[in-house]
Amino acid sequence: RAIAMGESQAAVADDPHAAYWNPAGLASLAYPMVSVSYNRALETVDQQYLSFAYPVKEGTTLDLNMTRMGMARFQGYDAQGVKAGDVGAQDYAFGVAAAHTMLRDDQDRPLLNGGVNLKGIRQQLNHSYASTYASDIGAIVYLLRGEKRFSPGMDPGLRLALTARNLGL
Repeated sequence: RAIAMGESQAAVADDPHAAYWNPAGLASLAYPMVSVSYNRALETVDQQYLSFAYPVKEGTTLDLNMTRMGMARFQGYDAQGVKAGDVGAQDYAFGVAAAHTMLRDDQDRPLLNGGVNLKGIRQQLNHSYASTYASDIGAIVYLLRGEKRFSPGMDPGLRLALTARNLGL
């Protein structure tokens, strides 16, 4: 869904993929969920994502997630332009996310959700490796709702979202 929407997913993230797009969306989950995805892009670049989200109580969810991006091996060259053999590249990110409904309206519906995803990142280019830690933070504000209360995940109102991704620690 996110790829089809041009990656404009911050305000409507309401499934285990929310840990990737906007961790605040995890607070909307009513049931434990697992999500697995595979995306094959141009030039043999592929991405896999795995997420397990578990609502601890209504409005509070914990999540474990993993992202991998890699590509098929390609011809490498040295500084003089001489062929130097095949080169491979891939990235991994392992995350732990949490989200919570911080404000509710008089019908006990969320008004403000906040979330964070803490992750370790490892990148590889051939035989060279680099590792770091980063975080994603997000918020969703629910506006212009009707009087009727909908089930979790069914909210016809307007949402505003803010996400900051890959903040270095």
